[in-house]
Amino acid sequence: MGQQFPHVDILSLDNFPLCPHIPRPNVAFEVYDLYNGIAAPDATFDVVHLRHTMMHLRNPKDFIRDVYRVLKPGGLFLFSESELDGFDGRNPEFPALSSLPALCEGFQITRHALSQQGVDVHMWRDCYRKGPQTVGFRDIHSKSVMIPAGPWEEDERLKEVGRIVQRAWSHIWTSMEAPLQLLAWMEQERSKLYKARWVTLGEVMWQLRPNII
Repeated sequence: MGQQFPHVDILSLDNFPLCPHIPRPNVAFEVYDLYNGIAAPDATFDVVHLRHTMMHLRNPKDFIRDVYRVLKPGGLFLFSESELDGFDGRNPEFPALSSLPALCEGFQITRHALSQQGVDVHMWRDCYRKGPQTVGFRDIHSKSVMIPAGPWEEDERLKEVGRIVQRAWSHIWTSMEAPLQLLAWMEQERSKLYKARWVTLGEVMWQLRPNII
């Protein structure tokens, strides 16, 4: 993003330093505990883009209120989150219960583990469709997007997206190795998931802070 928009000053914020970043003159990187809110003055940003935060927020409504605080009047809040389920790439209207039962079982295990930690695994559906309006956002829109989890699409852009998503889920399943083994997941099943044609459902929302102080 910093390369695509060299005229824009960007702040990249995360809870943990998970991966190295390429230094760019228009991008600053910060890492701190988001549970205490965003460490920025009121009306600081033109755009706040929040992605894949489901596992890190215990009170998302308070965090959305803080996003509203740091946005300038007329600013844009963009949110995207993936549904914790897998769908058959050949028939993406339905979960892959019959074609990839191990995948669906893995997501079920993941949802249960996160729920035990107090995470709302349906945050993308339950909270964000209600939360933004209650704190003051207006002109709220949303749509669902099927995201390939492998490089099997013919379109080059989707193929690259698939490679990125495949690598991400490969790391996630590896991190879940212990609980998956406890439930008799075999190595051959995990290998099938890496090669299978499946997609995940992404929920995208965008809304504006009213252009008033």
